[in-house]
Amino acid sequence: MKIIYTCKDIFVRCIPPFLLEYPLVKRLIGFSFVGVFVTFFGMTLTFILLKIVGLSAYLTYVSSYIISILLSYYLNSRLVFKSGKSKRNLLIYYIVYGISMLIGLGSLYLYRQFLSFDELILNYMVIPVTMLWNFMVSSKYLKPQT
Repeated sequence: MKIIYTCKDIFVRCIPPFLLEYPLVKRLIGFSFVGVFVTFFGMTLTFILLKIVGLSAYLTYVSSYIISILLSYYLNSRLVFKSGKSKRNLLIYYIVYGISMLIGLGSLYLYRQFLSFDELILNYMVIPVTMLWNFMVSSKYLKPQT
């Protein structure tokens, strides 16, 4: 956990100080930082499940997503939203990310229908779509503790 805080501190030093006065900007920065970390984790896991273990594209996506959600919830609840870990927040988080997973599966389906890229690339192309949804909805429902 210490390495995550160190990386976050280095990242935050690169942001102009006047932007850090806005709570939404702080949350977006934190959410993005956690998102990058969890995304790399998920991409690595996706590669392992798809190319080494040999799971199908859909099973790989769902498995990687569920595991990544757990890591994301833990890091975001501690570092970004500081909303505390509670059953209510966990339920909200799973609902938000569950809907996001369905959006991602729909995107993956459409990509597979119209694009002839490798399955790994198609899985990675879902990331921007779900990241936008996740931040918008998480920011609305997971408020920081005051």
